[in-house]
Amino acid sequence: MTARRFFISTGDPSGDWHGAEVARALRQLDPNVQLAGVCGPAMAAAGVHSVLPVQTLQAITGKVGLDALGAVYGHFKLALEVLSYLRRFKPNRVLLIDYGGFHTFLGKLLRQRGYAVDYYILPQIWATRPWRIKNLVKAVDHAYCIFPFEPPLYAAKGISASFVGHPLKGQLPPPVDRRDFCLAHALHPEHPILAILPGSRRSEIVRLLPAMMQSVVLLQQKAAEHGMTLQPVLSRAPNLPVAWFNQQLAQIPAVSQIRLTRLDALDTRLQTDVQAAEQHRAKASTDSAQTQTLASTHALLSVADAALVASGTASLEAALYQTPQVLGYKLDPITARIALWLNRLPGIGLPNIIASPAIMADWPKRANPVRWQPVVPELLQQEFTPEKIALALWPLLQKESSARKLQLQGYQRLSIALGITDSAENAAQSAAQKVASGVMRASLAQ
Repeated sequence: MTARRFFISTGDPSGDWHGAEVARALRQLDPNVQLAGVCGPAMAAAGVHSVLPVQTLQAITGKVGLDALGAVYGHFKLALEVLSYLRRFKPNRVLLIDYGGFHTFLGKLLRQRGYAVDYYILPQIWATRPWRIKNLVKAVDHAYCIFPFEPPLYAAKGISASFVGHPLKGQLPPPVDRRDFCLAHALHPEHPILAILPGSRRSEIVRLLPAMMQSVVLLQQKAAEHGMTLQPVLSRAPNLPVAWFNQQLAQIPAVSQIRLTRLDALDTRLQTDVQAAEQHRAKASTDSAQTQTLASTHALLSVADAALVASGTASLEAALYQTPQVLGYKLDPITARIALWLNRLPGIGLPNIIASPAIMADWPKRANPVRWQPVVPELLQQEFTPEKIALALWPLLQKESSARKLQLQGYQRLSIALGITDSAENAAQSAAQKVASGVMRASLAQ
């Protein structure tokens, strides 16, 4: 019997990790499976033969102006290299993961040449630029959706789709012991911990961190008035250079007024010796009010009493750890106007979107705000001020407050909505079953 062959393509470190999970699941189903792809170190470690390194895609992404034309040409060249390899490899199915721009283009080329193309973690067309569905119809045979409201949207446009669960559900590291965490990071287990996650992009740090730090000053003052000691812990994303991050902090006057624990976050998906890093003991500086430690953001979120989070995956991670949060974001005025015009939803937080499934009833038209049932406070643009952040966070730090209880109840709704676990395993099993049963391609959309 000829071994099954899958080609898996990803475009960034996050997708590389998801691809590794799928690869391991495919190999568990069939130890003789042949795997190749556009991948990074995680997929390579999972036994995927690297046809192109993921860094090749990253090097030509995010260009602007005339450079953007070069990026289009670069993507075209990479697609031709993939096609050249596939003619020799002859995969049973191709699985695209995330990285919408390149993969939508690649999927269309592949289907035109007779390859069966599946897509795992699709572009969020339900949030913005819904017209992209026209290209996805031509690029995808089957969509493995990570949000429960996605399959009906794709099915209505003629794309075969199934809900396989969200990768975070069931794959987040388990909560750490609060006392052990506090011992490792010079914190007091009986005092409230506020996790501060300002994002992983430089622009986010520049726009969000000053207001976040100023809100902490207000919160620590209010906590002192109530006989409390608030312990803020600021997490630096692993991709942000330490020197640059330190420079940004030094430019914020409020930082000098805060007893701040700084956490240099590790990527628990890629770190091979997380346990040793977690045992790194905090060493308080004698001339600074900052303590700097190593740990994973997941560990921090699992022990925090509340969190202040930039919009993104971290907001969903906080919700799954049952950590009450305030979500905030701010763009420059021109970009914000464009984003508001493109956005089809009343808000941006993943917990709120998942907890408001009825909001998709109007898609692809702009959603009716009446259907919006937010779980997490969202402070966006001019609403993202130190005073409003502190006002929203303060009740979440009170164990018996109604605001905290309501948010935790909303998290339960969210967890139920996300439903099943083992997302990568479900996608792998479905793809393997399609090969075993001889299911190949949907009709090519025109």
